[in-house]
Amino acid sequence: EMLRELQSRRSQQVDRFNSTREFKAANTANAIASHQRYMSELRDMERTEVEIEMAIAEKDRLARLDRTLTSKADTMDGIDEFEKNLERMREDPKTSRIKVLGKNVVTASAELTVGKIQPLTGVDPVSHLNAMQNSLPNGKIMQHFGD
Repeated sequence: EMLRELQSRRSQQVDRFNSTREFKAANTANAIASHQRYMSELRDMERTEVEIEMAIAEKDRLARLDRTLTSKADTMDGIDEFEKNLERMREDPKTSRIKVLGKNVVTASAELTVGKIQPLTGVDPVSHLNAMQNSLPNGKIMQHFGD
């Protein structure tokens, strides 16, 4: 009878152990599946965010390119129109006969305007270039030492 009792207790413990092991295995499998779903959703969200960021960046790049091309075209059109007007004035008998300081009005107005335009930086580019060139050592001396 004691042997039966021991066998019964042993079988109950084995059954409990097996059921606990199966319960833990099921919980682990559920946790792994849940984690995999979470990580999959996280990857999908990150992929979507990157796609959105890339689309916005591309949209901004295209807008900047469009603005640049538009500005370039406007500038070129403005320069072309200015040159056409200048040429028309030069060829126009009315303006070509007008003399300012003994010169054609177009040439004279260009000469008079050049000295009066102030650069936006406050530094005259021509004088700045001359100052830079004057600060450089003599090229002939440098060439002599280089040989």
